Amino acid sequence: MNPKELRIIRRYRKLLPTDSDLSDIEKRILKRVKGKYRLYINSSDKMKSMFLFSLLDEGKYLSIDLLSIYDLVDIFLGNNPKYRRLLDVERDPLLIYMGYYEFPNKRLEEAFVQVAENLRLKGKRLWIYYKGTAREFSSNYPMVYNYVRSNKYEAVDFNKLGGQGEVKEI
Repeated sequence: MNPKELRIIRRYRKLLPTDSDLSDIEKRILKRVKGKYRLYINSSDKMKSMFLFSLLDEGKYLSIDLLSIYDLVDIFLGNNPKYRRLLDVERDPLLIYMGYYEFPNKRLEEAFVQVAENLRLKGKRLWIYYKGTAREFSSNYPMVYNYVRSNKYEAVDFNKLGGQGEVKEI
């Protein structure tokens, strides 16, 4: 392995091995997304692949943190060894995924908004992956949906246009 590959493995080990290959169309769409605040919506489980491709497209190696939305509840409850409180979550970019059969919890969305707003105020990036459809996202996470809408996240719905995706502000 060359030094570049070793750096990638060390920095992005949480995203390896990737879950699936990306199509050329998906790669072209991901290359067009450059916003600080991103939302990827996809019914297929390509979270690791899409996050990794987007990170590598940045052109430099970033220190990331990959959390599920449910991890935020664990932090809120004090059950996370790395973070004592939600305001300690400051990685840039922070990668959050949801839509993976999380247990219902009324604190999920409140915790997300607190972390997202803290990152936004500090000028740090937040990328979200939702496994499912845009309709499911808006109904399962209405507070998160409204937050990303009001803060003009750059959204990519890979379920639209026959899997060719659509990039727009949500």
